[in-house]
Amino acid sequence: MKIFKKLLTPILACVLCACMVGCTFNASQFEQVLNEVAPAVQTIIEIIALVQNKPANVAISTKIGADTAALEKMYADFQAAQPANKADVEKEINAGFTALNADLSSVFAVAQVSDANTQAKVTALISLIQTAVNIAEASIPSSNVKVTALNMTAGDFVSSYNKVLTARVGITSVDDFTPKHTIHLHNSVVRHLSLGFAH
Repeated sequence: MKIFKKLLTPILACVLCACMVGCTFNASQFEQVLNEVAPAVQTIIEIIALVQNKPANVAISTKIGADTAALEKMYADFQAAQPANKADVEKEINAGFTALNADLSSVFAVAQVSDANTQAKVTALISLIQTAVNIAEASIPSSNVKVTALNMTAGDFVSSYNKVLTARVGITSVDDFTPKHTIHLHNSVVRHLSLGFAH
């Protein structure tokens, strides 16, 4: 447990910094971050299922994949919209983030396991996902999520997530599973062709 906490401490410090300070994404970064949310959530669901020895529920991660795909489409519309029409698209995007955050909350509310190491892993992964979503949302001018600039990229999110994911917890089924389910940056074409779950 102490070794696991030592590994998580610097990563969580970066997560907390990002939550407090935030960052700015361009259109490509916005898309790349959102592309990783659904597979990241699905991995958390599967880790919980392994510890609880129950089947994983894939329905909610499918819904989250649909949420993020819709947001990517709306963000593309926002980028292409005439200035006079941007406000209407922004309202749609903000509503899309409200739906995404509600679906994420339904997952995170039940993300509880009895093993302390695994729970620490799940909690850290959830923090990273929430940070990524907040940063993407804050890139919308009318968003209620107000942050200032920080040099954090989609690649930074993926790297931090994978470090936490692959840290060993001492449960064989989890430690065998996690190295095979790291996330990788994909563009929207790859993600859509793979139904939202490309790894």
